[in-house]
Amino acid sequence: MADYHSPTVVQPAILNTDMTALERLLLTNIFETATDGDGLYFFAETSPNTQIELPIETIRSALADSEDVHSEAVAFVREQLKDVGDEDGYVCLDISQTSFEFLFQDIVKRSATLDHVTIVTSFTCTKMR
Repeated sequence: MADYHSPTVVQPAILNTDMTALERLLLTNIFETATDGDGLYFFAETSPNTQIELPIETIRSALADSEDVHSEAVAFVREQLKDVGDEDGYVCLDISQTSFEFLFQDIVKRSATLDHVTIVTSFTCTKMR
């Protein structure tokens, strides 16, 4: 059986000051990261994550810290949390029905240093036939 992979790189590195707390939380759980100066270089050796499981309090804290900045991430997370109860300790955020590009689009729109982000993905598998 073939295993399918989508190695992905995002360029350039994104300054920490260009991201909201919520965007940073989501992106660091979708991608692997490497520190690059005052920012983060995002990549996925195998594939970006489409299911993120996090403590509800971590999500709520990042959401509260990001409320004052216009971001689609806030609307996305609010929609994902609408059926979550107070007794839930962890929440799985499902990104499979959308894609992570909307996060980068908002970052570029607000950024004084970025005018674009390039995302390159390769679609491959372990059994080439």
